[in-house]
Amino acid sequence: MANNRNAKDALYITPVGTVTYDEYVRIPYEKGRHADETALVKPNGKGEAIGVGAYNTEDPFFFRVSIVGRPGCTVFPTDGAKKYYTQCLRASLKCYPIEIESYSVVHNGAFFVIASYDQTPVSYRRYFDLVNSTYAKYFNETFGFSGFAFRSKLYVKRLKEAGDVAAQIVSVDKQPTARHMHNARNYIFCSSGEPEATALTSRSAFLRAFGKQGASMLNEAYRSAHVDRGSIIDLLNVGLLNREKLDDVIENTLVDYGCYTKKAVPNNLMHRIIALISENSGAPFDKICSKLAIPKAQRGELLAKVMGELTIGLKHSFDASYELLNACVPDKRALAVDVVIEISDRLGYSVDKIFAMLGFAYCAVIDGQCVYYNDELLVQIVLKMADTRGMLIEGVIAKLGIIDTFEDPARRAYVAKLCRSRVGSAL
Repeated sequence: MANNRNAKDALYITPVGTVTYDEYVRIPYEKGRHADETALVKPNGKGEAIGVGAYNTEDPFFFRVSIVGRPGCTVFPTDGAKKYYTQCLRASLKCYPIEIESYSVVHNGAFFVIASYDQTPVSYRRYFDLVNSTYAKYFNETFGFSGFAFRSKLYVKRLKEAGDVAAQIVSVDKQPTARHMHNARNYIFCSSGEPEATALTSRSAFLRAFGKQGASMLNEAYRSAHVDRGSIIDLLNVGLLNREKLDDVIENTLVDYGCYTKKAVPNNLMHRIIALISENSGAPFDKICSKLAIPKAQRGELLAKVMGELTIGLKHSFDASYELLNACVPDKRALAVDVVIEISDRLGYSVDKIFAMLGFAYCAVIDGQCVYYNDELLVQIVLKMADTRGMLIEGVIAKLGIIDTFEDPARRAYVAKLCRSRVGSAL
């Protein structure tokens, strides 16, 4: 199998949401030393050097990494999806000192044995973050989902002995056969069956670490492998089929934000923390708030902020956010008004773009005429913003980016008339 660092990949395409990187070259360890005794993988040329992992050891570290799709959907539903994921894997290898020793992409997850020339977990975590976030955008756009495609947690096991590494290389490689999906040698989304021209797998790190003895052990592991249902990597044992416990998700999320107790969470971070906890645990909004000791009187305003964060950060529609949070409010339309105002305050987008983000219809041009679908909701938004911010109706209309167009040259005046009519009827 070709070493993927130097192979020219004729089928390479830039995954959605990434940049094209120049080839990365490894600085010789003796010449690349810095004050901290590390060497780096640096870009050759003017390629954008975001997220470049540190090459700081000549002795590779080996890990088995398990990744699974979020509950409730099949994350690789088609061969095209699996192919795109392998393209993401290959493209991202240019950015980090990582080598893939073995892999399998199955219907709802992927398994890897990797070698890392970074002694810290930074490089392999950033590598899979880049791969998974790139694929998630493709997955959501192609199959009509939103938010994360994968569980945010990587399930990683350090492998130290040659025998352990060899056994896991074979185990990962044989997962399609063990699952009765396909014979591994004829399955192009695993190490054994991948096309030579677009190979991801390289065993150079394994041979470098363990030499001829390791090669002999690996050959013996392949010869003696008995593949059946018992060979399946047990997802239950690594916690992949069930969501993490809510308390663990809360603790890990707080630590990620530098908050080591529930009382230490700043108010301006609370909505972001709740959004991530909900996405990773699937727990209802009220249950999360109870765990974080948030008074019920504060939850209404906070709910709109959390739904705004889910829309802005995780690309959820309004209905998807509402379902994810298992929210229960007496007036769903009033909540929609609050969420639109929240996004407007944070991003300053025009109302038509905000409606598109939330999955609300705004207007269509039919036979040269503009047809509007949610003017009733728009009027409520304008009136609430005018009331809570002490602004004139015309000022709110301008802030929301409502403009006169060729198809509708009197749009602003018409919206203002609708709003004043509503105010007059209320009086």
